[in-house]
Amino acid sequence: MRKTGNPYVGVRKISRRNGLLNINYADSVSRKIAAKVGISEDQVNYIPKETWYMHEDDGNGRPIALCRHQKDDTKYYLQYFPVKSFDTTYVMPNGDIVPEENLKPFFQESKQVDFKPAVITIGLDSIVEMKAKRMSIETNFDDQF
Repeated sequence: MRKTGNPYVGVRKISRRNGLLNINYADSVSRKIAAKVGISEDQVNYIPKETWYMHEDDGNGRPIALCRHQKDDTKYYLQYFPVKSFDTTYVMPNGDIVPEENLKPFFQESKQVDFKPAVITIGLDSIVEMKAKRMSIETNFDDQF
């Protein structure tokens, strides 16, 4: 969100999202490039650029959805591939709700490349609840408002 001239700086987006965990980003890009160009996946050698975070691994060297900030190893994030977002509300620090229409002029245009999947890396301290199959994990995020 652009800050210049934006009277809504500090607004928080609160939403429910469905997504996929533990998807290999490089493999996903390779598959999409191969399909778009019409070649086999074996012929694509996509190497992602360096990021500000590092994936933790499963103990066998395979990356998992848990990420850690490269410069501050006390900050952890969850990386997922979004499928659906719903029940979105925008809230100012004082609790006022802001209609999405008011914010649209300040949204930045997406620079999403069609062969790269959307991926979200969100701070664990921003997650209120996570559900997977029959398991649910909740936090005390409401205490932060």
